[in-house]
Amino acid sequence: MRWIPQTVSAGAIVAGGLVLIGWWLDVAVLKAPASGFPAMQANTALAFVLIGASLWLLLAESVISGWSRPLARVCAATVVLMGLLTLSEYLFGWDLGIDQLLVKDLQAAAGPYHAPGRMAFASALNFLLLGGALLLLDVKTRNGYQPAEHVAVAVSLVALLILVAYLYGGVAIHQVYPLATVAPHTAFLFLALSIGIVFTRSGHRIVGVMMSDTIAAVAMRRLLIVAIFLPALAGWVRLKGQQFGFFGTEFGLAVMVLFAIITLTASIYWQATSLIAAEEYQRGINEVSALLSRSFMLEDVFPSVATVITTLISCDRICVVVREGEKLVTVLSFAEPPLECFQGKTWRSSGKTAVEWVMDQKIPRLIQDLPREQTFADEAFVAREGIRSVLTLPLLISGEAVGSITLDSRLPGAYTQDHVTMLSSFIEPLASALRNAQLHAEVVRYSHELERLVEVRTRELQIANGHLADASRHKTAFLTNMSHELRTPLNAILGFSDLLCDQTFGPLTAKQARYANHIQTSGRHLLALINDLLDLSKVEAGKLTLRLEPFDLSEALTVAVYEIQPVADAKRLTIVPDIDTAPITLTADPVRFKQIIYNLLSNAVKFTPEGGTIRVSASLGRRESGVEAPPHPIPTTLHHSGDFVEIAVTDTGIGIAAEDLSRLFTRFTQLEIETTKQFQGSGLGLALTKQLVELHGGTITVTSAGPGQGSRCTVRLPMTPPAGRDMEKGC
Repeated sequence: MRWIPQTVSAGAIVAGGLVLIGWWLDVAVLKAPASGFPAMQANTALAFVLIGASLWLLLAESVISGWSRPLARVCAATVVLMGLLTLSEYLFGWDLGIDQLLVKDLQAAAGPYHAPGRMAFASALNFLLLGGALLLLDVKTRNGYQPAEHVAVAVSLVALLILVAYLYGGVAIHQVYPLATVAPHTAFLFLALSIGIVFTRSGHRIVGVMMSDTIAAVAMRRLLIVAIFLPALAGWVRLKGQQFGFFGTEFGLAVMVLFAIITLTASIYWQATSLIAAEEYQRGINEVSALLSRSFMLEDVFPSVATVITTLISCDRICVVVREGEKLVTVLSFAEPPLECFQGKTWRSSGKTAVEWVMDQKIPRLIQDLPREQTFADEAFVAREGIRSVLTLPLLISGEAVGSITLDSRLPGAYTQDHVTMLSSFIEPLASALRNAQLHAEVVRYSHELERLVEVRTRELQIANGHLADASRHKTAFLTNMSHELRTPLNAILGFSDLLCDQTFGPLTAKQARYANHIQTSGRHLLALINDLLDLSKVEAGKLTLRLEPFDLSEALTVAVYEIQPVADAKRLTIVPDIDTAPITLTADPVRFKQIIYNLLSNAVKFTPEGGTIRVSASLGRRESGVEAPPHPIPTTLHHSGDFVEIAVTDTGIGIAAEDLSRLFTRFTQLEIETTKQFQGSGLGLALTKQLVELHGGTITVTSAGPGQGSRCTVRLPMTPPAGRDMEKGC
């Protein structure tokens, strides 16, 4: 509402300037509006120019440099000073020589109420108040009181009194000392400036109440007009009736009271009907919002929504259309009586329909006489059903049209811009509900599609798992059968090779003995490979039985070292036992334990160059309340609690790269290291060892600082069998 103070300030400057020109050029019509009315004094005109300039500068301080506010205060303070000096002349009876400082008023004679060129007492008082209001414009007390707006209201009351007095004839006003010689256009400018000052700051309480969008503010604005003009009109009617002799004083008073009662009652009734309509409208909006938020299934609640809308806006059909790809679909329709057009219809988008135009332009389309104003193809179909008025609005969310809503009526001119404004309040909740319904439908569709895909994939996985299980069973059965079938002839080969090596059938030459020894060594290697395959197949088939029994750990390790010692001596390797001297009793399968240790020692001997060192260590660890004692933390895969034994085989061999550590326990795998090409193996040793360790409830880990830095293989086994594991248990 900045245009109000801007217009008022500009008007005050122009009016004051014209009056000053009238005084300087002696143009009577510029000084007084008509003969018989007092003229606006030159000092008064100058004060209006200063007040208008001050108000304009305060309004423009955001776009003008920082000197606008100080200059505005100077103008306002000058007006305050002019008012104070003039009031002092009236109160103390002196002449300060300021009245005719600008021009000489030679025609006016000194009277009992004023001196030539002097502004009226009321004018001086109003200028004092207006200047003070501008100086206090941004002052606010702790409780929110703003004196400027109340001072401006006081000025408006004085101005209204003068204007109403002029309305009733204006003769008696000159007999009232403070109001004498106040010109009518002076009073009008006082009233306009007081209103302009009130509207200068939007934070003023009066402006906030009057200009809000609430129903109470609308009622206040309407009743304020009645409150201002009704008493003035009633008084004027009484005055004119008495002047023309229609009635006397008493009856004239009665007529004025009756006139006030009738007009006030009519205005109250009019306002009450407006408030009722506004309440029904707000209730309708709330009801529609509640209905739309109740369910994602918009088609279930739309009839109720349409019923609410039809109680506020008369219509024969409500239709909601959305764009789905290249098609337009009527998703919702409500008609009384039913209309056939577009009922659940789908048609190809052509750009030649009203609903497309509304969604593309994002503006309403209002047709008050369809047969004359129809432009689009779809409007011709609607006109055939007798529709005369059409109102179509876009359903917008964040500036995007998700659809359109159309109201049809068989009456011409049924809709106006007021209906556009009214229906616009329903657009946001309806558009949101439509978008939510679309999103819900997409979620449901995607959910069903996902469930279908999951079901298909699950079925495929079940089939694949079944095939894998069958293949694994066939593989295990094949390995088991082949192991047994291979061992039968292999045992014969080993038996006869032993006889040859023992020279049971007679002495052998050195060459023959060497060949027999090769046969024996290869046969034993093949037998070990077959045994490993058989053990692996048993583990995977769950048929490997552990025969758990207590035995001395130190003795078992010593036996394993003793058996591998000849192989180590052949490579001039040093095996250093580092076993705890305290007796340690371990409960495990002695045969499988020996197999585990032998595999580790065999690997260490195989991959350690001549002259290297292999260290075998064993120590006891304890795990209590989740806190483990040294030597090393127990991995999370160790399925036991309490005491455990840690056996480590450390070598100075070829070492392992960090990225290859995870592949060590994969069956039939040997690391592709240049230095390993000279070593032959099946790749089953560590894989089988890991399976045997885990069957005992333990863990196995391998660490290495890198190629050429040696390696350390660590096995941790529980001192007692895991819970639920008996002395002899099929696995």
